[in-house]
Amino acid sequence: CLARPNFYYSSISLFEDKDTKSFAAAKFYVPKKSLVYITGYQRSSRKYESSYQNSYFNLLVARIINLEEDQLEFIDSIYTQSDIKNLELNLSTGEYIILADVDWVSPNLKYLTLGFYSEHKIELEKFDVEESRHLDYTKATLKQGFRSGKIGKDKDYADKYNNVFKQTQVAFGMGMIYYKNNSENGTLHAEFNAMGLQNLQICKPHTSNNHFKVHVKPKSEELVLYRVRTQSNDRMTYMMQFKIMKAMEYEYSDEDLKRLVSDKNPEKIHLDVNGTKYDIFKYFIKLDDGYLWFYENLTNNVRLREKLTFHDLKNLQIVRPSAEGKEISITVDPHQSKSILTQRIEPFQSISVTYCQTNSIETIS
Repeated sequence: CLARPNFYYSSISLFEDKDTKSFAAAKFYVPKKSLVYITGYQRSSRKYESSYQNSYFNLLVARIINLEEDQLEFIDSIYTQSDIKNLELNLSTGEYIILADVDWVSPNLKYLTLGFYSEHKIELEKFDVEESRHLDYTKATLKQGFRSGKIGKDKDYADKYNNVFKQTQVAFGMGMIYYKNNSENGTLHAEFNAMGLQNLQICKPHTSNNHFKVHVKPKSEELVLYRVRTQSNDRMTYMMQFKIMKAMEYEYSDEDLKRLVSDKNPEKIHLDVNGTKYDIFKYFIKLDDGYLWFYENLTNNVRLREKLTFHDLKNLQIVRPSAEGKEISITVDPHQSKSILTQRIEPFQSISVTYCQTNSIETIS
């Protein structure tokens, strides 16, 4: 290296003219902390006819934690059409992977070489990988980048109450939509409709560029990935904009329902039967995904029997207690609490309920 004559140099060819793939990978091991320059080389466009153009390529660098379990640490990434492009990195001891993705402009002239300058001798090794695993590694690396704050630093709440976050980033020749669900019991459903897309194509498992759904279970994460893929000459300009509908679906324990009553502080209905009030209280709560009737019996010797008859359940199902028809009967003994719960069936459709209720009390010895 002319700029640093004491540095070691190595290189590896990732693609040749006969390759049909648009992806490749290489691995290397850093024996001790080192300043490293990773360079992507294409054939110089000046050596070819005027119709020739260099291709657009992305290099994604990650530190390998456990490749079999897709545990990778995001280091850096570039996206360019230049003949030569450098990444300057300070790398600690460990094994690394470079994930290359190319949007070929001239299909008959496929060429991309990695050059490697480093303080210590480091050998590059081409790493054969199937397309599905290449995508897995890419997504795992980008997810870690979001988690660490290296990518997508602006966080939006997808659902503030349950600490569900959404982050987006358009960079590195990619469009990324990342969800992190920290909820204990809520699954996020989100439906995307494109308002504007330029020069981007969605990656598997999604197949529709303009409309797709995301389901993020409790304590999990999800990444929707777009890559630049287009016939346009202006591939450095890419963008995405969506209209998003979202809904939460919950699995409630008894303690969750008690917490909801405490947190939401709904109107407290004091049971009055024939002019006599009992220390039995009812709460009615409209939830994000349904309706809750909660009963609390604070008496020492009075039993409550309550029956709800549902006349209309629009986009709702009775989940607690289990029921075959549209009538629910419960018994609430002294110092007990009970609940009746309905939940949304289709995530993005409206809900409503009409019902009538009857009750009776019984004094027990």
